[in-house]
Amino acid sequence: MTIDSVTEFFFGESVESQLAALRGLQRPEGSFAYYFEKSQWVCAQRSRFEKLSFLADNKETRYSDQQVHAFVDKFVDKALNAVPNEKRVGEEKGQYVFLDAQVATTRDLIEIRSQLLNILLAGRDTTTSLLSWTVLMLAHHPETFGTYSSPQNITFASLKSCNYLQYCMNESLRLFPVVPFNRRSATQDTTLPRGGGPDGQSPVFVWKG
Repeated sequence: MTIDSVTEFFFGESVESQLAALRGLQRPEGSFAYYFEKSQWVCAQRSRFEKLSFLADNKETRYSDQQVHAFVDKFVDKALNAVPNEKRVGEEKGQYVFLDAQVATTRDLIEIRSQLLNILLAGRDTTTSLLSWTVLMLAHHPETFGTYSSPQNITFASLKSCNYLQYCMNESLRLFPVVPFNRRSATQDTTLPRGGGPDGQSPVFVWKG
């Protein structure tokens, strides 16, 4: 579900990955979800192997990467080749499309593809985890969930004003952080301006790798 909503925000069109689960229905969008999942797994393996990350690469993983790139490139090409006055699907719905914003900044297909996949990778499982934990915690605390006898349609503007909902999600993130740690490595010998010395204000030398 989250990959459908995220791709609609990024590409202007949902990949409708859930439809691939229907019997007898074969869709390239379903393949994208499958290959994207495999590529994510490979990324995790490369991170674990560190300097031996090449051990995680093989013919199958490279094919998965190619399929993901080809699927995203289809949307990027469509946006790059769109007639200036031609309205795209997202614009017709009056919604913000991340891809269109990138096209307005650069015409480099590789750069746009990398930006899309970078944020798609970060926004998919994190959103899934947050929604799952929030729903679970609300199920455990029905008094917090409450009852509503007169439900109303929610707009993006009204959603931003749901302070109590935001508090609930923040508490879920505090209890079950979706990104428990982050890793970075230096591509060359460098110096950080602060962090060393008794007062933490002296420079710190960082070796490559």
